[in-house]
Amino acid sequence: MADQLGGASGNATAGDLLSGYTASVASGPITGTMPNQGSLTLQPGASVTPGYYGGGNVAAPTAGSQTFSTPGTYSFTVPSGVTRLLAAVYGGGGGASSGDGVNVGGGGGGGGCCVGFIDVLPNQSITVVVGSGGAGGIVLSGGFGAGSTGGTSSLSTPSASNVLIAYGGNGNPGNVVTAGGSGSGGTGTQNWTGGSAFSNFGGGGAGAGGNGANGTPGGIAFMNLVAGGNGGYYGQTNGSTGQNGFYPSGGGGGGGAYGGTGGAGGNGMVYIQW
Repeated sequence: MADQLGGASGNATAGDLLSGYTASVASGPITGTMPNQGSLTLQPGASVTPGYYGGGNVAAPTAGSQTFSTPGTYSFTVPSGVTRLLAAVYGGGGGASSGDGVNVGGGGGGGGCCVGFIDVLPNQSITVVVGSGGAGGIVLSGGFGAGSTGGTSSLSTPSASNVLIAYGGNGNPGNVVTAGGSGSGGTGTQNWTGGSAFSNFGGGGAGAGGNGANGTPGGIAFMNLVAGGNGGYYGQTNGSTGQNGFYPSGGGGGGGAYGGTGGAGGNGMVYIQW
């Protein structure tokens, strides 16, 4: 009946009407209290203040990166607004064998590398594992002491384990001619195998590419990411310890003749960029 007689109608409240405006509703006249917030630039992860907005846009997430270089298991939280990551995963370098009474110990193999893109959700928790370098062989009576294999590095999402994985280089079992094997990359956009150790003088294999020859560098630099570390030198004098492999994922050097301890492999690494 009120509508037919020209009276006010409607159920709006003051909070539904822009501040400074008035209206008549079934309950009587109202004055708006909704604030005019103007144009908005929404930052990733930010909350929105209630009110009226006359337009706006969403700011792009801030670019950044994080490096995990100490062996262990970590949790990485995806930044707000980020839905894709670029990651490089490096396995640990293999350890070199010790020298025996006559020969220089054999070098360890370089760790592998895997680089790939990963689709993620903002604020998602990603599990990061950094493999350690293999231990160098200890001195044994009457023979070589074997080096240990380098640790595996990986990156996993809540829905999939080991989305990216890189295996450690093989430890040298002690025969200077049969060098420690190389690590290999896992699933990813690009994979590289760590260098084989130099066989005659026990130099460690280079991490993620190229053959090690007493310190030859690793062979990759994909999308400005870090190349694998150098393999270590063999022990230069009788009884001296072989040089450790260089970070990331370089193989160890051989041990010195007449009882030199084998060099350890370089630790792995996980690098994340967004």
